[in-house]
Amino acid sequence: MTTRPMPVRSVAALAAALMLATMPATTNADDATVDITAVLPLSGQGSFAGLGVKQALTLLQGVVNKQGGIKGRPVRFLFLDDQSNPTVSVQLTNQVAAAGIQLMLGPGVAASCRATEPLLKTGPVQFCQSPAVHPAKNSYLFSASLSSSDAVYAMVRFARQRGWNRIGWITSTDAVGQDGDVALDAALAFPENAALHLVRREHFSPTDLSVTAQMSNIKAANPQVVFIWTAGLAFGTLLHGVADSGMNVPYITSGGNMTFGQMRQYTAITPKELYFPGLGYITDTLSPGPVGVQQKLFRDALHAAGVVPDFQSALLWDPALIYVDALRHLGPDAKSTEIRDYIENLHDFAGICGLYDFRGENQRGLTADNVLVLRWDNAKGDWVTAGSAKGNRSR
Repeated sequence: MTTRPMPVRSVAALAAALMLATMPATTNADDATVDITAVLPLSGQGSFAGLGVKQALTLLQGVVNKQGGIKGRPVRFLFLDDQSNPTVSVQLTNQVAAAGIQLMLGPGVAASCRATEPLLKTGPVQFCQSPAVHPAKNSYLFSASLSSSDAVYAMVRFARQRGWNRIGWITSTDAVGQDGDVALDAALAFPENAALHLVRREHFSPTDLSVTAQMSNIKAANPQVVFIWTAGLAFGTLLHGVADSGMNVPYITSGGNMTFGQMRQYTAITPKELYFPGLGYITDTLSPGPVGVQQKLFRDALHAAGVVPDFQSALLWDPALIYVDALRHLGPDAKSTEIRDYIENLHDFAGICGLYDFRGENQRGLTADNVLVLRWDNAKGDWVTAGSAKGNRSR
């Protein structure tokens, strides 16, 4: 799918509306909202995830405000659509920065996050939704959820634990696929994975309508498990290729495909064994301690609105909570450098994904040991727990 960039005049109009929306109320500054801008893929190929995130953040707004907001001021999330297009993401990020906004959520897709990263020399602080970016320490960019490298490593470890030593791999040629290729090579290079062998690697363009030839090549290599590593609309192309190949082996895919709307659309062509790198909030069992408390708040808010939470809808829930925590400590008028420094020193912070520790180098606070392997159950129309995939990781 080709997405047409947003006309400049439309971006300017949105930015003007945004600046007006973020101005304090003239009656009483103490009653003004604290606005947090989110640049999301609300249309285009990333919209499966973007629309769910928007819905979840709107519900989180109610949760935070019931808790008193930020120093007594209500929180409001403002949403801008980048159309899943990096060019539009750059335009909107520039407008957000020009408006003097100190922090933002999003963008949503990897290419957009990579395109906007060079703009963040002095802020605003940005929390990218995609796991396929790897921000430098001390930068103004953070990344939500698990890193793609940790997700791939955890799933390779899961394959090893299951005795699936012959690996087939197919991925898209976009930013998600390129990042996946690097992550796979890194995972297979660890000494503990020496018994695993990549028997075939294939690629396809996200705009391709068929992967018949690639799946035939993989099938001929006799794999015990196949990674179908992409996200968004291209995932449907891969599932059609899997069904047409008749290859009855376990499959592993990216957590970027964990949306109910997408999975239920592909019920007829979903393989019997399809595994995902997930996190604890997606299961019915609450984690112990303060993480479980946050998970209950999350589930209660979504269930009260008749929303069944999926993996993608919650990707920016914890980053939003982290922003709220930072502003509660620093004040609503905190500058981007203060916010960045606060997050980089944050540890033992309970979110729905687990306990965060940002003192490492990955700018996301989670590691491969946070991965919970989930399997899609076609009969239930939901994910079920398949294992933790925890284990020692050599350095």
